[in-house]
Amino acid sequence: MPAQRSESERRSIAALAYILGPLTGVICILACRDDQYVRFHAWQSLLLGAFVALAVVALDAVPLLGLGMVFFLFLGAGLLTLLLMWQAYSGRWFVLPLLGDVALEIVNPDRARE
Repeated sequence: MPAQRSESERRSIAALAYILGPLTGVICILACRDDQYVRFHAWQSLLLGAFVALAVVALDAVPLLGLGMVFFLFLGAGLLTLLLMWQAYSGRWFVLPLLGDVALEIVNPDRARE
């Protein structure tokens, strides 16, 4: 039987899903299989981390200019992560374009179609 968590605890776990990107995302997905709110934020964190990793690999192929672009990518990703953590802690289903839609579809296919 799944343990019941308080609303504050759920929001805290959802915010923590973003701290180390895919690593904490996977941990939260596995630890909170029964909680759609936490799983949504964990999947969104995992997908965002994967997107940033792919973008770094792509930018690495661009000589000189790519290095500067990677810096700004990390800066933007860091600021976005802080925003997502705040939204998750505030209890909001903050859905990123594309990545958030995929996360919603994974967590609850019926809700994503509404």
